[in-house]
Amino acid sequence: KPFRLRDVARTMVTKRFSNRRPPDLLQCAEEAASATSAGKAALRKAGEADEAAQPLEADPDSLDVPLSPSALDRISLKTSRSSTKAQKLESLAASLARTKGSSHPDTLGSISNLAVLLQRAGQHHEAEPLHRRALHGREAVLGTMHQETLTSLSNLGVLLHSVGRHHEAEPMLRRALLGRHVVLGPFHPKTITAVNNLAVLLQDMGKLHKAELLFRRALEAKQVNLGPDALETLQALSNLAVLAQTVGKHDEAETSLRRVVDGRKAALGMNHPETLWALSNLALVLLTTGKHSEAEQLLETVAEGRNAALGPGHPETLQGLCNLALALRARGDDSRAELLLRRALEGRHTAGLESTHPLVLLLHRNLAVLLESSGRILEVERFLQDALSSISTPVPCNKGLLHDVPMATLLQMSGHHAQAKHLQQQSVADMHSRLGPTHPETLGAIHALALLLESGGEHQEAERTQRRALEGREGTLGPSHCDTLLSMSSLAKLLQATDRCQEAELLLRRALERKEAVCGKNSPGAVRSLQRLAQLLQAKGQSLEAEQLLQKAEERRQQVFGSGFAREIS
Repeated sequence: KPFRLRDVARTMVTKRFSNRRPPDLLQCAEEAASATSAGKAALRKAGEADEAAQPLEADPDSLDVPLSPSALDRISLKTSRSSTKAQKLESLAASLARTKGSSHPDTLGSISNLAVLLQRAGQHHEAEPLHRRALHGREAVLGTMHQETLTSLSNLGVLLHSVGRHHEAEPMLRRALLGRHVVLGPFHPKTITAVNNLAVLLQDMGKLHKAELLFRRALEAKQVNLGPDALETLQALSNLAVLAQTVGKHDEAETSLRRVVDGRKAALGMNHPETLWALSNLALVLLTTGKHSEAEQLLETVAEGRNAALGPGHPETLQGLCNLALALRARGDDSRAELLLRRALEGRHTAGLESTHPLVLLLHRNLAVLLESSGRILEVERFLQDALSSISTPVPCNKGLLHDVPMATLLQMSGHHAQAKHLQQQSVADMHSRLGPTHPETLGAIHALALLLESGGEHQEAERTQRRALEGREGTLGPSHCDTLLSMSSLAKLLQATDRCQEAELLLRRALERKEAVCGKNSPGAVRSLQRLAQLLQAKGQSLEAEQLLQKAEERRQQVFGSGFAREIS
């Protein structure tokens, strides 16, 4: 999802995994915290990865566990139990079918366990028919409201969600929730699991306000059942905080994440992976609201902690380096940011990440943008040649926003505009088909396409595409959401480039007003809008107001970053 990017992104890898493109060159903290989809997804993806799924157990309920917004991603990365175990389960199911019958509850339980094991191993195609067989058998033998039937229903819904078949998954997860609410009651742990699983699905479908209601319901139930300081309660609070950040409730997100950080520090220690995820989430919120110094310190802690706990070659360690590099770039420390990006790219070989892995593409893209913004054109060309030569031909596409946007940017920067455009258009079409036209990731891909068209000089088509992204984001995310305001500012820049300065000024003033109200006057986005508005007024000949705005922007920038780093916003 644009990365839990959530350049920073989003992505949040994610979103979640930046739709960044050469024209903006990541020259402020807005570019690090909530810039276009791919960059934002990078940080946000880290933010969404709140906790891993629980270990596999040899019972029918083994897969039916509380899922964080990124636990579905992690399931496919989990190391499965040995293939011997799968063979034993398969033999057991066959034996039970012969001795007790194919519809006996014990036989169906073994089939369900085998499906769970296959799903844990990422073999979704093999797991699905077994889940369906167990579900249909249990419905016929045990009834639609039996706990084991509801477990099979939930497991199948989770599987369909994990492979992107959201509209098929939703009715199954709703049935599982309704059944458990009736049979077990609203506060039973399995009912709360069902609430959380449906909330995660709705979040991924872009139904953010419905997801928020369910996340709040899960949190309230865990507070009642377990107390406010229990790890599962903190998990629920973190899930809600990440969603609050997504919908622009930054103060609530910050308050909640500080509670999560404190609780996990006390229970797990500073360097525990779950504590570090909470610190990363909190840093993203602080970047968005202009508390850059504290955010950078937290990202330093995350990078060091992951290196100590997971090792220098772990993918999460590399993601931490990427996020820290983007925060450093935001305040002008390009030299250290470059060192971190190169270190992460070297570490990806240790991590065993392929050249087309979204994180590897993002690292290549971010370093290429940094080199270009530093004026090292020949070095950029060599770097891009090396990066693209390591990628298979034809270029893989439709792997998601965090893959396609950085890949398209690399192609665009290498002069392959037609190929980059084709890749990004395919990505938009794929997300439109899988997720729907108003899903946040679809809109992020449309925004990325508009930026790519703009950088290729196709201003008329870029304007139409950016208006489409803006209208979609206003409808889905609201008029004051960071992504909405980003599309608004990008459209204003396009209008200014085509000499429609009056309309551009109106959009910039509107974006500035909303950014100041939502994120604060000293937030990177608000400072950026001030600078852009000043540049526009300067071009219109309104020098006095332009100078006043530039002075105000510089004062605010120094409050965020200090006086040591001057940074001109393009």
